[in-house]
Amino acid sequence: MQDAINLAQLCRRFPVRVNIIEYNPIEGVNFVKAAEDKIDRFAQYLRKRNHGDCAEK
Repeated sequence: MQDAINLAQLCRRFPVRVNIIEYNPIEGVNFVKAAEDKIDRFAQYLRKRNHGDCAEK
């Protein structure tokens, strides 16, 4: 959730629209897709901080 907090603080400085784009795994990279509930909580946090333009996937 720290990433959402940091992003919300940064977004206060600029008129922004946040797009949350689903990660598609690729071979040879150790990143994994976030769980749906984590994505939802991240977006909810941003919306509550007046970033209502937050668009999911």
